[in-house]
Amino acid sequence: MKPLVLAASLSAVLLGSASLATPSDACVAAVNRAAQQAVAKTPWIGQAMAVGSPFAIRPGVLRASVSLFGPQSAIFAVDVAIDAACDVLSTTVLLESNPWRDFR
Repeated sequence: MKPLVLAASLSAVLLGSASLATPSDACVAAVNRAAQQAVAKTPWIGQAMAVGSPFAIRPGVLRASVSLFGPQSAIFAVDVAIDAACDVLSTTVLLESNPWRDFR
């Protein structure tokens, strides 16, 4: 009896987390736009472009990857907090890669 309850619980968790990992197309566009705008507000100089599709890192927070190219090049991870209607609540910009720092 216990293995059946455990299997049912695990499948509910897996199905619930899978729905978090696939945001709607309209939500993806809003998150990518917010991520690009957040990187544009940093002191880095260049053209910001969202790369790929954002993914859920926890409920209500999606992580988008933004590539910056031009006079300066870098890759940023931007955590975008959204509500149930995909309205952006906040953004957090994280520097993932800096070619000038990593150059040897």
